[in-house]
Amino acid sequence: MLHVLRYIGISHQTASVSERESYAINDTLRSTLSRAITAAYSDIKGLVLISTCNRTEIYFESQYTKAAVVRDFFIRSAGSGYNDRKLFDLSDETHKTANRLLQVSNGLQSAVMGDKQIISQVKEAYQFCLAHNQQGSLLERLFQAVFKSHKRIANESHYRRGSTSTAYRSLKLIEKVLGKSSLSDKRILIVGAGEIARDVVSYLGKFSFGAAYITNRTADKAINLANKYGLFPYDWNLVEAGELGSFDAIITAVSNRQHLLNQPIVSPLNQVVVDLGLPMNVHPVVGTSATLYNVDDVTRQVSQSDQLQAAALNQVQEIIEEELNLFLEWVGKGRVRKIIRKFKEEAEQTVVVSLKQHVGNDRQQAVIRAVRKMTRRQAAFLMSQAQFF
Repeated sequence: MLHVLRYIGISHQTASVSERESYAINDTLRSTLSRAITAAYSDIKGLVLISTCNRTEIYFESQYTKAAVVRDFFIRSAGSGYNDRKLFDLSDETHKTANRLLQVSNGLQSAVMGDKQIISQVKEAYQFCLAHNQQGSLLERLFQAVFKSHKRIANESHYRRGSTSTAYRSLKLIEKVLGKSSLSDKRILIVGAGEIARDVVSYLGKFSFGAAYITNRTADKAINLANKYGLFPYDWNLVEAGELGSFDAIITAVSNRQHLLNQPIVSPLNQVVVDLGLPMNVHPVVGTSATLYNVDDVTRQVSQSDQLQAAALNQVQEIIEEELNLFLEWVGKGRVRKIIRKFKEEAEQTVVVSLKQHVGNDRQQAVIRAVRKMTRRQAAFLMSQAQFF
């Protein structure tokens, strides 16, 4: 039986941030879960787990294990209070699964259209599956299509013009709330030094905050970013102690640290707190003393695309469709190749058996060479006619 590409996913399109955080996958869980799934279902040949602040998705190739089976396994493994299967999308079709990954990787399914950060998160997931030899032949080829489409879209369209990321939108939201003209008197703190926090820091130069600080549990990471971008380091122990009252704005982006901030912040300022963590870093009680936004709030507050990006969407879809069709053609021809290979092996074996019965030893090799030449020509003709529908 041939392998099929399948996927399951929970995202901002199907679930709230409080529902999604129960299914977030950190690096430790990614390793544990990938081993558990492949151990439980031996026909799964390739497996990749993608987890961002907006989605958790599992792509895999299997012979007979259905997407719904992996979904239910994942729900049980997560052990969350949510057990609603309707929160998940899924597909058991190679065509739909491949198209889904192409769309997701190029930001077409992101809360912020064209999100630049998603491709690095997809690459990280791909590198993980490579390191654990879980890419499989179909997934390996599909990821090459993903990376090729991403490069083509960047080179051939205006889709990624401007700053399209959740990190940038967070800073724009803070600017809107505090007032652009007053930013020069404001102090902002970035909590975390991971990928999302680094993305936030990279955009700070576009905003005229009076002073910007960064803190992280591993102090060296925060200090390195502070030195690179001209920020001030802030003591992590003060964050743990809740001493955050001197900041006008705070953005948290710490992985695997639920409710790091769990008490109202005592401050004379009208603070804005943006929580980009998943699980959420900020307990809702903080919202009693500050204006609190989570990642879903950020994406609802701002425009999804500018005019250049919107005009490029048709071109982006055309590029994705071209790469999808090339991938599907490769899949189809791969299946034909398997059939042809089996035909050649059986034909040659039949000839060998017949030769031993009816032809002398001196003529056998000549006849075998003639048969192999004939089967190669036939195989080449069949491959040239092969189409995938």
